[in-house]
Amino acid sequence: MTGRVKSGTPRIEVEIEKNREELNWIKVIELAEQLKDKSPDLVCLSDFLIGEGKLENFLEEWPPVDANIKKAKIGLIDAKRFLNLVIADAGIKAGVAMDAHLLLGKLHYACGQYGESLKHFKYADLQNLSEKKLPLEVYVLWLNHMP
Repeated sequence: MTGRVKSGTPRIEVEIEKNREELNWIKVIELAEQLKDKSPDLVCLSDFLIGEGKLENFLEEWPPVDANIKKAKIGLIDAKRFLNLVIADAGIKAGVAMDAHLLLGKLHYACGQYGESLKHFKYADLQNLSEKKLPLEVYVLWLNHMP
């Protein structure tokens, strides 16, 4: 997210990233809504973060198992709406469309819609990802979090 920092929003983006790492999805949603209000040019990113937060928050309480499919179909409507907003051109430009497809695949899986889930994984176009070297600081941070 650091590549997308705009004047006036860096603090919110840092807080969003911190809360994503801590899996504090309610706070991520709240901060993403603030980001959307303060920086209209980041609406696509905000919609992605809200959709992600709603999906992950739901799945924490209701894991994707057969017994929860009926509840997921109802409880994930809002998450699906936000994620569908960012799979078009704006999401591609913002760099979140692939991630949104992956989350939609996860969402449809939780709803028992396995064919639809596979479609989104296919749309994510994972086979065309290229391997990238991790920056040294990411590797060092990762090592520091090892038990």
